[in-house]
Amino acid sequence: MGFLIDTCIWIDVERGFLAPADIAAITRDEPVYLSPVTIAERKFGAEVAASPGIRQKRLAAIHRLKKKPILRIDETTGEVFGTLASSCHVQNGQYKS
Repeated sequence: MGFLIDTCIWIDVERGFLAPADIAAITRDEPVYLSPVTIAERKFGAEVAASPGIRQKRLAAIHRLKKKPILRIDETTGEVFGTLASSCHVQNGQYKS
């Protein structure tokens, strides 16, 4: 099936809080995917970096990440997310209309 790793995890890898081996220990032989949102968030972080050195480091991290397969986000993705999110919301008793 594979794994979709959130942006905050990739940031922790870049900062050295997690090692790539930590990710591999969880994902094992399963594929690891990226979301276009992760690329967007990482690119934003690179563009607003406080220094050219940090910007370059972040751009290099993006380059490495882009070697992974990227999941498509389309209308169906939006529909499925809306259904799942509302189901979780209602099950937790948080729904108020």
